[in-house]
Amino acid sequence: MSLVSFPVIDPAATGRNIMRLRLEQGLTVRDIQVFFGFEEPQAIYKWQSGKSLPTVDNLYALSALLDVRMDEILVAAKPELKIAEIEPQAEACGSIIFIVCFVGAVIELLVEFDDSIVNWRNTQNSRK
Repeated sequence: MSLVSFPVIDPAATGRNIMRLRLEQGLTVRDIQVFFGFEEPQAIYKWQSGKSLPTVDNLYALSALLDVRMDEILVAAKPELKIAEIEPQAEACGSIIFIVCFVGAVIELLVEFDDSIVNWRNTQNSRK
């Protein structure tokens, strides 16, 4: 069984992408606001700034408006591998100690990844 990394959406990059796609279509924030029937444009500004992501149904509608697939709107987060921090540890450690150091660094990355997921879930829950 091969390991596949868990995909995560980059809200800031997705927001920049929404703005780019909107501008390419010659649409204003007001145009999108009217299309969705929003009383205020704040949701669209939050999408574009990466403070929130569109719900699935809004993402579907936005993809139709922008004439792109939903996956062309979303931008995947790139995992931040801290190899540079691990290499100096490798030089200072023997082979068994290196493994312990490496596992510690991986655990630190996983904890940061878990924090990202918690933050993303909190963002999702706050929109409900």
